[in-house]
This record gives sequence, C-alpha cells and structure tokens, in this order.
Amino acid sequence: ITIADGTGKIVTKRPFDSSCGRLTEKFELSGKKGDLFDVTITDTGNGDWSLLPGKGFVHAAVTKKGSVKITRCGLVRFYFEVQAGKGSSISFYGAHAGGFGYWLFDDTGRLVKQATSWQARHAISTKPDAVLEIKVPGGEKKRLFSIVLWAENDAVFKIDAPYVSADSSFFGAK
Repeated sequence: ITIADGTGKIVTKRPFDSSCGRLTEKFELSGKKGDLFDVTITDTGNGDWSLLPGKGFVHAAVTKKGSVKITRCGLVRFYFEVQAGKGSSISFYGAHAGGFGYWLFDDTGRLVKQATSWQARHAISTKPDAVLEIKVPGGEKKRLFSIVLWAENDAVFKIDAPYVSADSSFFGAK
C-alpha cells in the first residue's frame, strides 16, 4: 500500500500479505480542503478492497492506465462521468456461480438500461460463461451517470471512465 500526496511525494508505504484474510489499515493523512491523495494497492488480484473515507474526505478511483477493475459481492452504486463526445464501456460478470446484474441511470436519474445474467461456474481464472457489456454513448456535454450492481457472489466490474466514485459529491453533485 502506497499513499502519495498531490505532488506525487510518497507519504507512507507499507507492505502487506493479502493471503492472510481480512486486513484493515488506518492511515492518518493531513492536508487542507481539496487536497488529493493517491492510494495505490498492489496485490495478487484476490483482494476485495474498500476505501472508507474519514470525516470530511471523499474518495474515488482514478483510471490512470486502462479500466478500473473492482471485485465485490452484494449491492453497490458507482457514479462516473461520461465525457462530451466520448462514450464509456463497461463489462460486468460473476466471478463465481450465481446471478448478477445492473441498473444504469442517466444524469436525470432515469433508468436507461438494465440486465441480469447467471454464471454457471467459477470464472476467476477461466473465461466467464456470461459477460454483460454496456456501452454508454457520449453526448454534447459531460454527464454524470450511475450504475447499481448486484451479485450473489463476487463479481468483476470493469469501466473505462476517468473517475469512478461511490460518492456523487466527488463530482460536485448534491
């Protein structure tokens, strides 16, 4: 786990072993309103990560190289911007046997797409039986979309958007 400030200076770096089960790390970060921190977590790919913001902090994933890949189960909502003139693509699939699906909402809160599917077998290291592919077209201006994902077991969510956050206030939404 490496944390850098807005200038790229590493403020903390800690090794960890993701094969040891649940890991909870707390970091004291100091700064002023609007400061950005870059949290880089590198593991073997078997981790299910959450970044829990402290009081007054909002977090988001920034896609520096390729798409964001998030693995988790249950029900979760992510917000993402679709840039003017550019679309975004999303893929979502179950990593284990079980059902999974999504609801996609536009910037007015209107449901624009939805789908469900079923994974018949474990698909972490093999090609999944079913993948939900979602294309979100770009418009004349930048727009804030949200997607609600659900899965009976772990699922993999990939998106090519500049930012993804579980908190709409990251994008200035109220």
